[in-house]
Amino acid sequence: MLSAGTAAMAVTGRLIPGYDRRHDDNGTEGAMASDGATLVIEGGTLIDGTGAEARGNGRVVISGNRIQSVAAKAKGPARAGRARGRVERIDATGQWVMPGLIDAHVHLSFGHPLSGGIGRGTVSAEFTALRAAMNAQAVLRAGVTSISVPGGAWFSDVAVREAIAHGLVEGPRIFCAGRLLSVPGGGGDREPYWVGTPDHAISKLCHGAQEMVAEVRRQAKHRVDFVKLIDSDWGDFQAFADDELAAKIGEAGADLD
Repeated sequence: MLSAGTAAMAVTGRLIPGYDRRHDDNGTEGAMASDGATLVIEGGTLIDGTGAEARGNGRVVISGNRIQSVAAKAKGPARAGRARGRVERIDATGQWVMPGLIDAHVHLSFGHPLSGGIGRGTVSAEFTALRAAMNAQAVLRAGVTSISVPGGAWFSDVAVREAIAHGLVEGPRIFCAGRLLSVPGGGGDREPYWVGTPDHAISKLCHGAQEMVAEVRRQAKHRVDFVKLIDSDWGDFQAFADDELAAKIGEAGADLD
């Protein structure tokens, strides 16, 4: 719903000029106008997310990373509330203004860019991170401002999440896992048995509960938001043993709480 509160919104078909992702005084993340200016988006067709009909020629005023006001129509010059300092204006005529979308399943670093191989990353963590950053920008341009990334190669998604949070690149809020935890014969076991799971694979094969606990701890050290398990591809059989599942869940609850 688009109302007074933390700003996470999109103007369809374009990035909002001057929009940045920074931390506010409380450490939370949100979109804000550059250099602390007040941002006024006006003239577009407003979808407020409440289920009400779209309203033409609307105006949204954002101060810092907070939505200060939402008006049905723009009448006269915007005063931008009581904000002081510079005011940035965006003419959204002919476009849609709406709350940012949320995509709960996105893979930024999944797959090889030069082939259709499922589960294969690139042979370079650096290249994968750059490619993931490019994909994150494409997601933002589509109007999606928050995403969940359930697994990828190396810790590339974590690196992109941190880069966005520190203003190095533009992109949505990211909540991500590391490599998928799997077992031999499970959904993440896509390499020949003599290869195992190389570093560029998006899955990590674990043998027994002890290895799974160790991998959960390693991923928690790299600051993942959650741990992704891949049992069978389509849930047609259970690849994990019960004690393995219990060990992983217990450790993740302790490390990521």
